[in-house]
Amino acid sequence: MAAENLGVRATFAGSAALYREAFSPVAAVAAGFALPYAALDEALHRWRLSWLEASQLRGTLQLLLGVVASVTMARLFVLISRGERPRAPGALWYAIKRWPEALPVTLLTSLIVSIGLLLLVLPGLVAALNLSLAIPLLAATDLNANQVMRRSRALVFGKRRRLVLVLGLAFCATSGLGAGLQEAANLACRSLAEPTGRLLVWFCLELALGLLDAALLSVLVGGYRRVLSQET
Repeated sequence: MAAENLGVRATFAGSAALYREAFSPVAAVAAGFALPYAALDEALHRWRLSWLEASQLRGTLQLLLGVVASVTMARLFVLISRGERPRAPGALWYAIKRWPEALPVTLLTSLIVSIGLLLLVLPGLVAALNLSLAIPLLAATDLNANQVMRRSRALVFGKRRRLVLVLGLAFCATSGLGAGLQEAANLACRSLAEPTGRLLVWFCLELALGLLDAALLSVLVGGYRRVLSQET
């Protein structure tokens, strides 16, 4: 595959095709995982915890469930890219089996990127790029955590300049939309007295955030497949 196929237009076009083809099972996965997140949102709304306490609870749920959701959706995109039929139950079971490897990858990636950003912005961005293909690798291979991180760095090496714009645009777009949706949901729930109404708002929010995460994952998987094809 030609080098220009790592460009913005080609990668986004391929990722959009993956997203469209896998949308039904991806949406089902996003809806299923939105339920516990919506329950946590309502609990945090009632408890009035500090930002740090709320972040710790959300971080714990992310490690327990969010990692599984990410690998599940990435697996669906991987199956589509291979020409296979994407099935949510099979992808979920695959992700559950990969959780022991996905957990240390997620923790180490967060730690490495955080340290890099604390030292200087550039090292943090480089670290994020180096490990950006970890989730697609977890979803596509049986590599262990250490092998996944090494393989991600190896695949990205020499292609950072081509990947940084694609992944940067995808991350900024999904993060910006997610932040706007979060603020809108917070404003809506402040005016709702009934917990049922708030739960519905939280569920819709978490479903939308899940679909945005899936969009980012489709770009990561699309980029992974294109980078991989250049090595073969």
